[in-house]
Amino acid sequence: MKTTFELIKQYLLSTVDLTKVELINYFVNGSIIKIQYSYESPWTNERFYDNYIEVELLDYITFLFNLKK
Repeated sequence: MKTTFELIKQYLLSTVDLTKVELINYFVNGSIIKIQYSYESPWTNERFYDNYIEVELLDYITFLFNLKK
C-alpha cells in the first residue's frame, strides 16, 4: 500500500512535464492541495526548488479512483 506522499508524487509526475521532478512537500487547505516540488532545468542542469501547483481535492480523488481501474 502506498503512502499519501507517494500517491501525491505520482499525481505530480502525471501532471507536470519537467525533467527530474521531486516532491518536496504538500499542504491541504480545505478543498485545495498545494504541492511544493523541485525540478532540474534541462538546459542548465540547475535545480529550482520553490515551485508550487494547486490541485482541487476532487481532481486528486478522481486521479486515485482511476488508478484502481
